[in-house]
Amino acid sequence: IFPINDDNNYSFISREKKCIDEKEYIAQKALSYITERGSIYLDSGTTALIMAKKLATMQKKLVVVTHGIHIMSALITNPAITVIFVGGIVGKDAAYIEGTLGAGIFDNLNIDLAFVSGYGMTINSGITDFNPYEVELKRIVVKHSHKIIALIDSSKFDVVSTASFCPTDNIDSIITDSKVSPDIIQEYQNKNINIIY
Repeated sequence: IFPINDDNNYSFISREKKCIDEKEYIAQKALSYITERGSIYLDSGTTALIMAKKLATMQKKLVVVTHGIHIMSALITNPAITVIFVGGIVGKDAAYIEGTLGAGIFDNLNIDLAFVSGYGMTINSGITDFNPYEVELKRIVVKHSHKIIALIDSSKFDVVSTASFCPTDNIDSIITDSKVSPDIIQEYQNKNINIIY
């Protein structure tokens, strides 16, 4: 397990260029879980942005909750989708909102399905991320969501970052890519966690 705490290489632009094919694959799989109507949460990650761009071309009557600025921008072009944007402090690379200033909105929301990602994931730590302020908000999202689907490309397994926001027990399914190792698949299946690849 490799602890990761350095956020210098974690800007949205640098992340967008990593594991492009894998993220495309995961996003396409994730879209198949979205029904014709309902409420979903998309986090501020690059895989979520791929999903948002695809959703923007579909005619689904959705309510999409997000704190991702790029995700919100992609979705507001579609009149069938209602976007609820969680406000607060703009993160360093202007890709997301961090902190809990706008978190009160979740007291009035029930999210059917949350798609979440992070910098890393392990069985013991769950999903972790480097920004403790964004993690605070993601913890609230997890608490207010009926179902959690983790979007974890194969490079993120056995990586631990600064703070945990979603314990493994809270995850209904993990969507990953075909490069995931058989050992990882076995490890999660042994814990009765649905892993899709």
